[in-house]
Amino acid sequence: MTIKGTDDTRKTVCYLIDDEILAIKRLTSILTLLEPDWIIRGFTTVKGVRTELTLTPPDVLFLDVEMPEMSGFELLEIIHSKGFRPAVVFVTGFEHYAIKAIRAKAIDYLLKPIDIVELKESLCRIRAHLEKPALADKIEKLDRLTEAEKRVLMMLATGMTSKEIATRLDLSPNTINTQRNNILGKYQCNSLVELINMVERM
Repeated sequence: MTIKGTDDTRKTVCYLIDDEILAIKRLTSILTLLEPDWIIRGFTTVKGVRTELTLTPPDVLFLDVEMPEMSGFELLEIIHSKGFRPAVVFVTGFEHYAIKAIRAKAIDYLLKPIDIVELKESLCRIRAHLEKPALADKIEKLDRLTEAEKRVLMMLATGMTSKEIATRLDLSPNTINTQRNNILGKYQCNSLVELINMVERM
Protein backbone atom coordinates (compact mmCIF):
# COMPACT_ATOMS: atom_id res chain seq x y z
CA MET A 1 0.00 0.00 0.00
CA THR A 2 1.28 3.45 -0.88
CA ILE A 3 0.23 6.67 0.84
CA LYS A 4 1.04 9.80 -1.11
CA GLY A 5 1.28 13.44 -0.16
CA THR A 6 -1.30 15.76 -1.60
CA ASP A 7 1.06 17.88 -3.70
CA ASP A 8 3.26 16.01 -6.17
CA THR A 9 5.08 19.21 -7.16
CA ARG A 10 7.13 18.97 -3.95
CA LYS A 11 10.81 18.40 -4.43
CA THR A 12 11.99 16.31 -1.49
CA VAL A 13 10.74 12.72 -1.71
CA CYS A 14 10.39 10.85 1.58
CA TYR A 15 9.71 7.10 1.90
CA LEU A 16 8.13 5.68 5.06
CA ILE A 17 8.68 1.92 5.16
CA ASP A 18 7.00 -0.10 7.91
CA ASP A 19 4.90 -3.28 7.90
CA GLU A 20 2.43 -1.55 10.27
CA ILE A 21 0.11 0.70 8.28
CA LEU A 22 -0.98 2.60 11.40
CA ALA A 23 2.65 3.54 12.10
CA ILE A 24 2.93 4.89 8.54
CA LYS A 25 -0.28 6.88 8.88
CA ARG A 26 0.81 8.45 12.17
CA LEU A 27 4.22 9.45 10.84
CA THR A 28 2.69 10.72 7.60
CA SER A 29 0.37 12.99 9.58
CA ILE A 30 3.22 14.42 11.65
CA LEU A 31 5.61 14.91 8.72
CA THR A 32 2.90 16.56 6.63
CA LEU A 33 2.67 19.22 9.34
CA LEU A 34 6.40 19.58 9.93
CA GLU A 35 7.58 19.29 6.33
CA PRO A 36 4.67 20.48 4.14
CA ASP A 37 6.91 20.72 1.04
CA TRP A 38 7.80 17.02 1.04
CA ILE A 39 6.29 14.29 -1.11
CA ILE A 40 5.59 11.47 1.36
CA ARG A 41 5.24 7.89 0.18
CA GLY A 42 4.37 5.07 2.59
CA PHE A 43 5.07 1.39 1.96
CA THR A 44 4.20 -1.79 3.85
CA THR A 45 5.80 -4.18 1.35
CA VAL A 46 9.22 -4.53 -0.27
CA LYS A 47 7.52 -5.03 -3.64
CA GLY A 48 5.98 -1.58 -3.41
CA VAL A 49 9.35 -0.02 -2.62
CA ARG A 50 11.06 -1.79 -5.54
CA THR A 51 8.38 -0.55 -7.95
CA GLU A 52 8.48 3.04 -6.75
CA LEU A 53 12.30 3.20 -6.75
CA THR A 54 12.36 3.24 -10.55
CA LEU A 55 9.73 6.01 -10.68
CA THR A 56 10.48 8.39 -7.81
CA PRO A 57 13.71 7.66 -5.90
CA PRO A 58 13.80 8.81 -2.25
CA ASP A 59 15.79 11.69 -0.82
CA VAL A 60 14.79 10.69 2.72
CA LEU A 61 14.02 7.29 4.19
CA PHE A 62 12.26 6.47 7.48
CA LEU A 63 12.83 2.74 7.78
CA ASP A 64 11.61 0.09 10.21
CA VAL A 65 14.12 -2.62 11.18
CA GLU A 66 12.15 -5.81 11.82
CA MET A 67 9.76 -6.59 8.94
CA PRO A 68 8.33 -9.91 7.65
CA GLU A 69 9.91 -9.95 4.17
CA MET A 70 13.38 -8.76 5.12
CA SER A 71 15.07 -6.49 7.64
CA GLY A 72 15.38 -2.77 7.14
CA PHE A 73 19.14 -3.22 6.82
CA GLU A 74 18.71 -5.73 3.98
CA LEU A 75 16.27 -3.42 2.21
CA LEU A 76 18.69 -0.52 2.57
CA GLU A 77 21.38 -2.63 0.87
CA ILE A 78 19.03 -3.13 -2.08
CA ILE A 79 18.33 0.60 -2.28
CA HIS A 80 22.07 1.33 -2.18
CA SER A 81 22.72 -1.30 -4.85
CA LYS A 82 20.45 0.69 -7.17
CA GLY A 83 22.72 3.70 -6.71
CA PHE A 84 20.45 5.67 -4.36
CA ARG A 85 21.85 7.27 -1.19
CA PRO A 86 18.93 8.79 0.74
CA ALA A 87 19.22 10.29 4.21
CA VAL A 88 18.18 7.38 6.45
CA VAL A 89 16.43 7.37 9.81
CA PHE A 90 15.71 3.97 11.35
CA VAL A 91 12.44 3.84 13.28
CA THR A 92 11.96 0.79 15.50
CA GLY A 93 10.77 -0.48 18.84
CA PHE A 94 14.14 -2.08 19.62
CA GLU A 95 17.16 -0.32 21.12
CA HIS A 96 19.79 -2.94 20.27
CA TYR A 97 20.07 -2.06 16.56
CA ALA A 98 21.44 1.44 17.23
CA ILE A 99 25.13 0.63 16.66
CA LYS A 100 24.32 -1.25 13.45
CA ALA A 101 22.28 1.75 12.28
CA ILE A 102 25.23 4.08 12.88
CA ARG A 103 27.48 1.74 10.92
CA ALA A 104 24.94 1.86 8.09
CA LYS A 105 25.55 5.64 8.13
CA ALA A 106 22.02 6.46 9.29
CA ILE A 107 21.24 10.08 10.07
CA ASP A 108 19.36 9.03 13.20
CA TYR A 109 17.72 6.19 15.12
CA LEU A 110 14.28 6.76 16.63
CA LEU A 111 12.43 4.50 19.03
CA LYS A 112 8.68 3.89 18.79
CA PRO A 113 6.53 5.60 19.85
CA ILE A 114 8.33 8.51 18.22
CA ASP A 115 9.07 11.47 20.47
CA ILE A 116 8.14 14.68 18.62
CA VAL A 117 11.17 16.58 19.96
CA GLU A 118 13.55 13.85 18.79
CA LEU A 119 11.81 13.78 15.41
CA LYS A 120 12.27 17.53 15.01
CA GLU A 121 15.98 17.12 15.81
CA SER A 122 16.21 14.39 13.17
CA LEU A 123 14.58 16.66 10.61
CA CYS A 124 17.17 19.35 11.33
CA ARG A 125 19.93 16.82 10.62
CA ILE A 126 18.18 15.66 7.47
CA ARG A 127 17.89 19.20 6.16
CA ALA A 128 21.59 19.77 6.83
CA HIS A 129 22.39 16.54 5.00
CA LEU A 130 20.26 17.47 2.00
CA GLU A 131 21.86 20.90 1.81
CA LYS A 132 25.37 19.40 1.88
CA PRO A 133 25.04 15.97 0.22
CA ALA A 134 28.74 15.66 -0.65
CA LEU A 135 30.03 16.27 2.88
CA ALA A 136 29.56 12.67 4.05
CA ASP A 137 31.41 11.35 1.00
CA LYS A 138 34.30 13.75 1.65
CA ILE A 139 34.51 12.71 5.31
CA GLU A 140 34.70 9.08 4.19
CA LYS A 141 37.83 9.94 2.20
CA LEU A 142 39.71 11.49 5.14
CA ASP A 143 42.55 8.98 5.33
CA ARG A 144 44.01 10.30 8.60
CA LEU A 145 40.87 9.31 10.53
CA THR A 146 39.87 5.93 11.90
CA GLU A 147 36.42 4.58 11.04
CA ALA A 148 35.25 5.47 14.55
CA GLU A 149 36.50 9.04 14.13
CA LYS A 150 34.75 9.34 10.77
CA ARG A 151 31.46 8.28 12.37
CA VAL A 152 31.88 10.83 15.14
CA LEU A 153 32.79 13.60 12.69
CA MET A 154 29.75 12.84 10.51
CA MET A 155 27.51 13.07 13.56
CA LEU A 156 29.17 16.28 14.73
CA ALA A 157 28.71 17.73 11.24
CA THR A 158 24.94 17.16 11.49
CA GLY A 159 24.79 19.28 14.63
CA MET A 160 24.76 16.56 17.28
CA THR A 161 26.43 17.36 20.62
CA SER A 162 29.07 15.16 22.24
CA LYS A 163 26.47 14.09 24.80
CA GLU A 164 23.98 13.09 22.10
CA ILE A 165 26.65 11.14 20.21
CA ALA A 166 27.79 9.43 23.41
CA THR A 167 24.21 8.31 24.08
CA ARG A 168 23.80 7.00 20.52
CA LEU A 169 27.08 5.08 20.57
CA ASP A 170 26.82 3.97 24.22
CA LEU A 171 30.07 5.76 25.09
CA SER A 172 30.98 8.46 27.59
CA PRO A 173 30.92 12.15 26.58
CA ASN A 174 34.61 12.30 27.58
CA THR A 175 35.41 9.61 25.02
CA ILE A 176 33.60 11.55 22.30
CA ASN A 177 35.35 14.78 23.30
CA THR A 178 38.71 13.00 23.15
CA GLN A 179 37.89 11.71 19.65
CA ARG A 180 36.78 15.20 18.64
CA ASN A 181 40.06 16.71 19.82
CA ASN A 182 42.03 13.96 18.07
CA ILE A 183 40.17 14.70 14.82
CA LEU A 184 40.92 18.42 15.06
CA GLY A 185 44.54 17.72 15.94
CA LYS A 186 45.10 15.45 12.96
CA TYR A 187 44.10 18.28 10.63
CA GLN A 188 45.57 21.09 12.77
CA CYS A 189 42.21 22.85 13.11
CA ASN A 190 41.17 24.94 16.10
CA SER A 191 37.43 24.34 15.78
CA LEU A 192 34.87 22.04 14.24
CA VAL A 193 33.66 24.86 11.98
CA GLU A 194 37.19 25.34 10.65
CA LEU A 195 37.52 21.62 9.96
CA ILE A 196 34.12 21.32 8.22
CA ASN A 197 34.94 24.32 6.04
CA MET A 198 38.24 22.70 5.10
CA VAL A 199 36.55 19.40 4.24
CA GLU A 200 33.92 21.15 2.12
CA ARG A 201 36.66 22.81 0.06
CA MET A 202 38.25 19.45 -0.78
